[in-house]
Amino acid sequence: MKREFDVGDKVICTMSGVVGVVEKFYFPTACAEQTMVITPDGRRYHAPTSEWRRFQEQVGLNTSFIKEYKDGDMLNALVLLARESGRSGTIHGR
Repeated sequence: MKREFDVGDKVICTMSGVVGVVEKFYFPTACAEQTMVITPDGRRYHAPTSEWRRFQEQVGLNTSFIKEYKDGDMLNALVLLARESGRSGTIHGR
């Protein structure tokens, strides 16, 4: 699988809407390659690499809520993203 991003790039998870800076890639024993990011509030978040896109590549999605994002307000940011994208789902790791 060819990645369109690398360590240090800002990415967004297409399943959850989490935005962060890529910290590392790793291959667990029993599943696909994972990408770990550091979120704006300092938490680490991971999901399959195939679910991430370079943040600047997102087209047709209103991401203005990210500018309004404040530490500790991740859930509200995700709710706004879900409303904008018409998606609903669960947050990985919860």
